[in-house]
Amino acid sequence: TFGNGPVMVEAMASDSWDCGTIGLGGVLTGVISQDMVVIGAAARDYDSLRIFAKNDSDIVSAGNTLKDYPDIYGTADTWKGKEILIPTGSTLHYVLSTGLSKFGLSDTDVAMTHMDVPGINTALRANKGEIGALWGSFTYADEMKENYTVVMSANDLGIELPTVMCANPRSYEDPAKYKAIKKWMELYFATVDWIYSSEEHFDKAVEMFTEINEEAGATGTLEENRTVLENNRHYSLSDNVKLFNEKTKDGSMLLIEAMHNDPLLFYIKNGSYQKGDDTKLLGGYFKADIINEIAAMKE
Repeated sequence: TFGNGPVMVEAMASDSWDCGTIGLGGVLTGVISQDMVVIGAAARDYDSLRIFAKNDSDIVSAGNTLKDYPDIYGTADTWKGKEILIPTGSTLHYVLSTGLSKFGLSDTDVAMTHMDVPGINTALRANKGEIGALWGSFTYADEMKENYTVVMSANDLGIELPTVMCANPRSYEDPAKYKAIKKWMELYFATVDWIYSSEEHFDKAVEMFTEINEEAGATGTLEENRTVLENNRHYSLSDNVKLFNEKTKDGSMLLIEAMHNDPLLFYIKNGSYQKGDDTKLLGGYFKADIINEIAAMKE
């Protein structure tokens, strides 16, 4: 496991892994810098993308001041200059940037301190930060609800982001590894169907999800992880067939490509990426081959 997508991409450069799951930051970095291949949509990754502020923060005190976004807290003045603990280049960075833009600000108007999410969780619980960004089961912990307020979230901003299945391009081109990656994806979709097919299966999935989170250093209660699986539902094979084959209304790109291109355009505008990176992103790195092969097997 890796703390964030960009670190995972760095490891791909030395062929340290063949396939896996990754979020927005890893997709953009991976495709643009390493020709990473995106081969499937893994899970909805936006209900738990949340920015927290201490209850006594002036951002919380300012309340909800945006008419079009009634659940976003603060004003331009209360946000400006704040130190924010956040994994830069990640989905949480995109949520923060989008939220700040509603106040006429950009991420250069605040002081972002890069940290992995488990570290941010530890810092907030130790009262070492006023504002921090969290994802996954960390966002549903009772301790967070008691001491912090959600001042921005992907849901409240209308942001929909997936985590995806991806492959090292050299592994994808290797016939034997391609076959193994295909089997991994086939098992993934079978597991998704199993998880949501009964309450008994879902309960077992929550237990297993909690165990693997703990092994990766992300401790959480069964109830917290149950909420994650309920609200960040995994994509099925049929979901993937649609996302990787159907195009946007203007026919310019696949639905899955649009879910990544829109955030990239925002990053380019804010200087985090360069003009032309969007052309690279849409250069054929989102591949439906394995998805369509598995779907054909099911017919």
